[in-house]
Amino acid sequence: METLTLTAVCGAVSVQIITVVFYSVLETQDFVVLNTSVPTHYSLSGRYEWSDLDLSIVSANVDSRCNATVHNEFIGSDHSIVQIATRGSDPPTKTHIPR
Repeated sequence: METLTLTAVCGAVSVQIITVVFYSVLETQDFVVLNTSVPTHYSLSGRYEWSDLDLSIVSANVDSRCNATVHNEFIGSDHSIVQIATRGSDPPTKTHIPR
């Protein structure tokens, strides 16, 4: 399990515990966080540091077809743009509707 370092007013230790619990819940429900390696938020007040605040969560059955890219553009915000791309999606299955 990858560990995110989140910052919050309540303190780093309690946030780390919350993060571990959060990830455990995601795993038990077959969800995956796509963007865990690049921070997405820059605090402009007080700490002036990066954090992984914006998470892109998908179902485990589509994880292999998704890719998250964090861009170094802010467009007036303190959050980076997170772009999610999908590839190789299966065509919709036709089902017979009884008459």
